[in-house]
Amino acid sequence: MKMKRFINSWLITFVLLTMSALAYSQTFNYNGYLYTVNADGKTATLNANSDERTGTVIIPDYVYDEKDKCYPVTAVESGAFRKFSGSKIVIGDNVTTIGEKAFQQAGKKGSDCVLIMGKSLASLPKLDFQHFGQHVSTKILIKCEDKTSMSHQSFSHMKDPATIYFRDQEMAAPWKDFVAGNTSTWPYPYEQAIQGGRWGTIVFPMDISQKEIISYFGRGTQVAYLESAKYDSEKKEYHLHFVSTNDIKANKPYLLKIRNVSCDFVCEVEGDPSASTLKATVPIYNKPAGCQAQMIGVYSQHTLAKNEFYLRNKEGNLFFYIATGDDGSFVGANKCYFKVLDQDGNLAPAKFGCSFDGGETTAFRTVTSRQNESFHKGIFNIYGQYVGDDTENLPKGIYIVNGKKIIVK
Repeated sequence: MKMKRFINSWLITFVLLTMSALAYSQTFNYNGYLYTVNADGKTATLNANSDERTGTVIIPDYVYDEKDKCYPVTAVESGAFRKFSGSKIVIGDNVTTIGEKAFQQAGKKGSDCVLIMGKSLASLPKLDFQHFGQHVSTKILIKCEDKTSMSHQSFSHMKDPATIYFRDQEMAAPWKDFVAGNTSTWPYPYEQAIQGGRWGTIVFPMDISQKEIISYFGRGTQVAYLESAKYDSEKKEYHLHFVSTNDIKANKPYLLKIRNVSCDFVCEVEGDPSASTLKATVPIYNKPAGCQAQMIGVYSQHTLAKNEFYLRNKEGNLFFYIATGDDGSFVGANKCYFKVLDQDGNLAPAKFGCSFDGGETTAFRTVTSRQNESFHKGIFNIYGQYVGDDTENLPKGIYIVNGKKIIVK
């Protein structure tokens, strides 16, 4: 009896261990790349790319398996992109390690090379970027801190010393000898923290394809543009109607909703503040000819005039707020605001509602007209979370104070 119990116990243990091993070795395809679930069952490693050989490689912050489970991408396997010879690589903010020769041929035949290293990178072994910048100028943008361990052979055939860019003027320790003084501060004019799980306004300075949207922001991202507007005389409310789209056009205002994870999007393209497409204008049905509704994107902070509107999320709902003109209301850079214009082109006071076609069918009727709330006061991190009123005890990083970015060192 004891022997039988022992055998049963051993078999159960063996089965459980086997099931665990199978779970940990789970592989899946996401956006053309092969991933393996790591031993912790919570994160993933990028194993191999498709046959894509040129263009841009984007290693996302998060990926989703066939059952729609989300995994942060924390590692890139050795030789994962050995066939890739393109000139731009974006490494996600959750990647901590990259295997040897992961991008060995990258940049060998490409034009000017750009490499963006995510915030969490902890190690960079030899020959990772063996031919990167072999025949062209090279930019390397560093988001990670000075804890990265790297080999001097990581870029063994680089033609000239790369220009290394940092978020602040203090050079990260591992790069001091490598760059030989050829450094500069962070050059990207467009940088936007996007909070997951809710709708927000956005304007991008570049076209973003459907495939790139999935790579940057994850599967399930929803994008919508202002398609029409009408006036409900009974409710005395302007109804904005948004339509889903699969791609993003440069300098065009959108609503964007990514999954329940947040991301940090940067772009080397500068937004055009004079672009005509920054303003989406639609006629208002059930109103006299000439009445219009507008959604307007901005590339710098915009102080709202009286009767201009901005969109906010609060307790899971969307709210349109109307500015009083004397309360200091504003929208931040790379965001959008709204207007209603009467027949003479004057700003008209209004109440808004909105709805969507396609990915979301629920109508948003959570509308209010009130002056700007006090959450603009104080210090916020890049995800819009309040962190206090004093910078003295804050950890180093980027913060928003009175609508402007500051760096705490």
